Amino acid sequence: MTKKTLLSTMLLATLTLAPIVSFAAVTNTTIAPKTNADAKTAAQQKTIDSLKTRATTEIDRRVTALTALVTKISAMKRLTTTQKASFAAEVQSNITALNALKTKIVADTDLATLKTDVKSIVDSYRIYLLFMPKIHILSAVDVGSQIITKFSDVITKLQTRITAITTEKTTLQAKLDDMKAKITDATTQFSQASRAVIALDPTGYPGNKTQLQAAHQLIVAANADLKTARQDAKDIMAALK
Repeated sequence: MTKKTLLSTMLLATLTLAPIVSFAAVTNTTIAPKTNADAKTAAQQKTIDSLKTRATTEIDRRVTALTALVTKISAMKRLTTTQKASFAAEVQSNITALNALKTKIVADTDLATLKTDVKSIVDSYRIYLLFMPKIHILSAVDVGSQIITKFSDVITKLQTRITAITTEKTTLQAKLDDMKAKITDATTQFSQASRAVIALDPTGYPGNKTQLQAAHQLIVAANADLKTARQDAKDIMAALK
């Protein structure tokens, strides 16, 4: 056998054996089937990931709202400096605690621990449920009181003009008297709403929820009075023209 023939024979044998060797390698490789434990672990991890996503979203939403609340508190005119500082400090304390909770939740690996931490977003941070409505009510009182102050100037000017005319005075005076009554009523309601919520504390929630609701209704009624008073003023000014 020549050298060239020998090389051809060896090459043919190699090509013939290669698929057999490859097939043997594949058939000898064991692919372990997924067990129930593997499936359970995967499902648990999916639950953990979902809870973390929801929790961080809820915490971020609360922190954003509470941060805006600090700005609102600072702008309120009817609160004393001490009250502003106290309310702002309480809000900031909760922002810090919520951010710390977010860090812990992201690091949680145990499902039971994670569920407890997620539940605490609502259970332990009731400032979001009580304090925010409370500040919104106080803010409404603040804005309403500023409007009432402006109305006082308008009433004085309208009274001067009505007194100076000789015709239609009775009708216009009745309108102005109604305007005054509405302003007085709104002033009382704003004051009552402020007193009802100023001392409410998150630790008393949900027991003090009814007080929040009652204060809200006072704000609604006060704003309705201001709306009527505004219309009275428009009617009087239109008639005086």
